[in-house]
Amino acid sequence: LCCLPLEVKDWPEWEYRGLLIDSARNKLSVPFIKQVIEVLSFLKMAQLHWHLTDDSSFSLPVKSLPGRIQTNSYTAAEVAEVFEHSKLHAVQLVPELDVPGHAHSWQPFVAPCPKRQHFLKKGPWGSPLNFDHAHLFNMLHDVFKEVREMLPTPLLHVGGDEPDLECWAEARRASKPGAEFPLKPFQAGLEKVLKEVNIDPSHVVRWDDVLNAQHENPVSQNIIQIWKGRGQGVVALGRGHRTINSWGWYFNTAAEDCLTWMDCYQNSPTRDQPSKNHHNIIGGEGCAWEMNEEEFKTNVWGKLVATSERLWSNPTGCVENNVRERLDTTFNFLESNLHINLGNKRSKDWEDSKGWCMKNPRCENSILPANCKA
Repeated sequence: LCCLPLEVKDWPEWEYRGLLIDSARNKLSVPFIKQVIEVLSFLKMAQLHWHLTDDSSFSLPVKSLPGRIQTNSYTAAEVAEVFEHSKLHAVQLVPELDVPGHAHSWQPFVAPCPKRQHFLKKGPWGSPLNFDHAHLFNMLHDVFKEVREMLPTPLLHVGGDEPDLECWAEARRASKPGAEFPLKPFQAGLEKVLKEVNIDPSHVVRWDDVLNAQHENPVSQNIIQIWKGRGQGVVALGRGHRTINSWGWYFNTAAEDCLTWMDCYQNSPTRDQPSKNHHNIIGGEGCAWEMNEEEFKTNVWGKLVATSERLWSNPTGCVENNVRERLDTTFNFLESNLHINLGNKRSKDWEDSKGWCMKNPRCENSILPANCKA
């Protein structure tokens, strides 16, 4: 290429182009995660958000939390293998330890709320940490220190989504009636812990739940990941945060805004966000919540390919008119070269996209011009 009379101009529209995988609810094998990394690298996706703790399991082998629920746990060697493979393929790992909610696996540091758990019937959901535990912040210090030594990644996700406030209320009524609502002091304590283990606040990612009134406002250097609606992005940007958009990029079948690759393709991190703050939107992320390896075939790969083109080049106008051809070429490469099983890539939503602009009613409100043909 050095001697050919050509010039290649190509660069990403956004620096953060990620995929979330959920190893806490479904243990994904190390060979599969390595394959996901290789796909991300080929698609020029830059980050793999690794959701490692939830109510059901604490998936990292930390010595500082011996009572943790280890249903889907990895060994230290397996974690190191994934980390080294991500570096080899220039994909940043973004490990997530979700606190203070979805923390039932952080035994024995979980708030006791037996009445609430009985009411939920399906088992623990959003279970919060126990703020009355005398050693809570000592434990958090030791866990985060150990994780940073295990995974010295540029970014760390600390969750913050869906804490079960009813569980907290029950636990507090039993232990400290009239005590201060715990979210704000917890956030202050967590900020102290992160500082003690030398995690720069500009390298911390949180879900947009932390923007709500019950929380202490997170420091403006924190990155906020948007999932509850585009309005949350407006709020975060207005407070000076950088944002990652995942609204419209949930790949699970319950997410009505990303049912097909076409839905995912039409999304954008800057949609409905004030133009004066676009410089603080660092990218987007597709989320494969609760997906096992088999479900990637039907619910992830096709949507991920479409999302990757949006996040790299953000095409506009009739340059999109051969999108099906480009995606099909990419699918064929993934199958033949990376041995990805795409399942029913020729599924109904793919076939329905023939004559996309003419036949699909969603195109009436699309970013595509009316005269484009898919």
